[in-house]
Amino acid sequence: TLSLGIYQAYLAVPMCLVLLVVLIKCNQEDGRKVDILKFIAKYLLILIASLGIYFIVNLIFLKALQMEMTTAQGLNSGYQLSIQGIGSAIQNTYANFFAVEYDGIHASMWMKLAVWVGLLCDIILAGVLLLHRNPDTGQKKSDLVFKKTGIVAALLLFPFVANAIYVLAGHEDTYIHLIMRYSLVFIWILPLVLLEQCERMEKALNPADQIKNTVVGFLKCSLVFLIGIQILLYIHLDNTAYLKAFFVQEQSTSYFNRLVTKIETAPGYRDEYPVVYLGAREKFSDSMTGMEELERMSLTGFNGDLLYQVNDYTWETYMAYYCGYEPDEVLPPESVADWTEIESMPCYPDEGSVVVMKETVVVKFAEITK
Repeated sequence: TLSLGIYQAYLAVPMCLVLLVVLIKCNQEDGRKVDILKFIAKYLLILIASLGIYFIVNLIFLKALQMEMTTAQGLNSGYQLSIQGIGSAIQNTYANFFAVEYDGIHASMWMKLAVWVGLLCDIILAGVLLLHRNPDTGQKKSDLVFKKTGIVAALLLFPFVANAIYVLAGHEDTYIHLIMRYSLVFIWILPLVLLEQCERMEKALNPADQIKNTVVGFLKCSLVFLIGIQILLYIHLDNTAYLKAFFVQEQSTSYFNRLVTKIETAPGYRDEYPVVYLGAREKFSDSMTGMEELERMSLTGFNGDLLYQVNDYTWETYMAYYCGYEPDEVLPPESVADWTEIESMPCYPDEGSVVVMKETVVVKFAEITK
């Protein structure tokens, strides 16, 4: 419940767990319809209660500490999806689940192919599970139909629940990073659960059902091989991603150290002078490292190159933390400097791109208009 204060995405994780338990219960021979319905109702109420408790605790602390909700991802404006927006969000949960629309290292063709093969195994295992005829255990036909329907419902709801963050985000313009979709890990847990259920069923098969036995055995070997390939891919891609992130961080720190040096060595510089940055989000240099060898490695949340990093909206915070430089900053009104002189200035890092005007340090990163 309290973790919801960090991300609504956490709610999708227990939802996926409940869905898998429902699937398992529906496949148990001694599972009763009443018990399954009680289980669903119990955990549905727990999920709803957890949201209620979160909002109550949230309101108490906001009032006690006299704080406001952060504006990030529209958290301070509440749930704003219309009925049509909710319908579109639900459609996105299914579309992105089967299209395997991932970013970061998961955008690799081989990672996508592995997920698609895993989904194909899910479909085949689900088919074997649904086509299996339960032995005569004295259960009512209505109970058997209910449990088969429950399995189908759980499987159909799985893509929606795994991508529930699209609905929980509550805003149409919210960008959903892969890092917010924790519950997608269940894409690899689902086939293992289905395989386990099929193996339980396999013991009850008679010799005439040898084809089903063969299919289940083949899929077991396929999943073991597939998960092994996934582990090797993660080892390779994670190490490459960390290496690239390390390089970009070192390059960014070096870039800002050079910038600070250039500012502090500008003729007439005094430490008490404020600084004005012109074109701060349009920094560019022909000498910036491109790292073509690592260009294909995409990192979640940012493009992962020096040019993007130094132009990120948090660049001043980065410079303050990593370089220890955080001067007073002013906006560039007419009173700060002569715009004619500014227009004639070159752009950083060229000589003359950092000057002192009217007791203000002017740093010109890009051409701007008044």
